[in-house]
Amino acid sequence: MLMESAIMNSENGFTLLEVLIAVVILTVALLGLSSMNVYTIKYNDNAKRYTAAVALAQDKLEELKNKTFVDSALNDSNTSNNTSYSTITSTTNVDSQVAGLDEKGNAGGIYTRIVNIADYAAGTANTYPNTKLIVVIVTWTDQTGSNSVTLATMKGCKDFDATGTTCTG
Repeated sequence: MLMESAIMNSENGFTLLEVLIAVVILTVALLGLSSMNVYTIKYNDNAKRYTAAVALAQDKLEELKNKTFVDSALNDSNTSNNTSYSTITSTTNVDSQVAGLDEKGNAGGIYTRIVNIADYAAGTANTYPNTKLIVVIVTWTDQTGSNSVTLATMKGCKDFDATGTTCTG
């Protein structure tokens, strides 16, 4: 009987206190991982919005580049935004603007697409003869605040009249 008592007392195992400490350590580790997961989800959403904004800007830029030089869609209807590159990227002095676009360019989203065009003229942001400076800005507001993407390109005249001075296309 004495021998049985010694065998029972020598059995090793985890005490309740050791199990509780292990659970606390595991809980702290899992909470740290879950906060990283929330952070990752948040910034994946932000990257998705930036990607969509770049696609919206690129689509509009390609559409405008494929038009003829004299197409009315390339008219500089607001010359007050042409004095410097910093004002041609303005989201208030614009040549055209469409608000409420989704990722595919349809109505019902958070994006605003802005187009600013500067014809060649002395003293403007565009200093190359027979060209247009085309700037497309896509803006949106989300949990991180106001965001924007800006893409710009130049379009030159390809066809001139017989005198070589007036652009025809």
